[in-house]
Amino acid sequence: MSIFKTRNLKIASYLYASKVELFGYEKFEGDTYFKFLSSPRIKTLIDNYYVDRALVNPRDLFARLDDLRDIVYSSGKYENSDLAD
Repeated sequence: MSIFKTRNLKIASYLYASKVELFGYEKFEGDTYFKFLSSPRIKTLIDNYYVDRALVNPRDLFARLDDLRDIVYSSGKYENSDLAD
């Protein structure tokens, strides 16, 4: 199983709003890294993001941004127990 990690909150929110499964997150030295199950679709979504072709429902995007901000400012660590080894 391959994992894509990012600490970029905007990219993570966009992926999450695009229905990419959030596998978990980890905090390290003050940064929060969001983990997604890697897929070819992630590369396409990120490429679209950087060339201003990202299509996502704005309400979903802002809701996911709020969800991930809650994670950034919370304590602890989360991983999807169904997928973790």
